[in-house]
Amino acid sequence: MPQLLMFGSMGLGLFELYLSVIGLQASWGSVVAVIALATGFFLCTSLVVMIGSYMGAVNVLGWPWWGGVLIACPGLLFLIPSIVTTLWQRWS
Repeated sequence: MPQLLMFGSMGLGLFELYLSVIGLQASWGSVVAVIALATGFFLCTSLVVMIGSYMGAVNVLGWPWWGGVLIACPGLLFLIPSIVTTLWQRWS
């Protein structure tokens, strides 16, 4: 059972990364998509992936806006605590 959960979460992550690439590529072009994702990986932030996956779901796949929010929302569960922790460490 743990293997199923692991592969399921890996599949969801790869699907969100795929949506991010096609969303950024359709909105701003291939070069900007590669630069944005590389910057996101090097700076260890998932904000670029969340924005791209929302654009990919809504603009490319034609999902309603709430579907794009739901597919991009799991990233917020990890991004908000990371931002709070980073700010807490800088100010203390």
